[in-house]
Amino acid sequence: MAKTNWGITSGFIGKLGNVVGFNWKGKNIQRALVQGADTRSEAQILQRARFGIIGQMGSVLYDAVYEGFRHEARSNSSTQSGLFLKHNLSAIGGTDPEALTVDYPGLQLSYGKLKGVECGTPVIHGTTLSVTVSNAAALNRRTALTDRVYVCAYCPALEDAVCGCVGTRAGGDFTLTVPAGYADETVYVYAFVIGASSTNEGQASTTAYLGTAGRDSSSDRNSGGSGTVNG
Repeated sequence: MAKTNWGITSGFIGKLGNVVGFNWKGKNIQRALVQGADTRSEAQILQRARFGIIGQMGSVLYDAVYEGFRHEARSNSSTQSGLFLKHNLSAIGGTDPEALTVDYPGLQLSYGKLKGVECGTPVIHGTTLSVTVSNAAALNRRTALTDRVYVCAYCPALEDAVCGCVGTRAGGDFTLTVPAGYADETVYVYAFVIGASSTNEGQASTTAYLGTAGRDSSSDRNSGGSGTVNG
């Protein structure tokens, strides 16, 4: 908004349309407004698109990220969201900001030195995701049967995720309630362990990718599970 000095003929200060007015050495000066050029490089545009995708994914997966990176965040005076970005930015591939790919099997929702558990193939029936968990790792000072097992079901098509503690390291047939729409979409399933004993409380295992459930589900945990994301 421009501020006039008595009248328009006396000049003005500020922006008026495409003209900027100012006072210099007692004189009223008016100049055409020059629009700044977009100096962003292609590399900057690509990096911003990658950050945007990771930020959106971190928001959807926040329940898992909050638990999985909590111990590391506390130890490094960082945030769970920041650590999720750090560990997963490399999972965003491609050179076209409008069609980047995501390595879903490579996502990390947790980080730590705690031993994990072995899990069977995830299956969705209706609103129930089922997975069998066995404690194949020998117990040591860093592990306990009371350690909590978390399972996360991530559905990119619906931009939704469900994560919860389904049981303990002692193992069993575990279930997780998911929205009904998951059965008709490709759902990526992950698991990690959080320590519950006095010697490992809060410590996490790295994330284990269990495969997909729902539509076109596959038990091949090393198969290509990348998807294209429009930036």
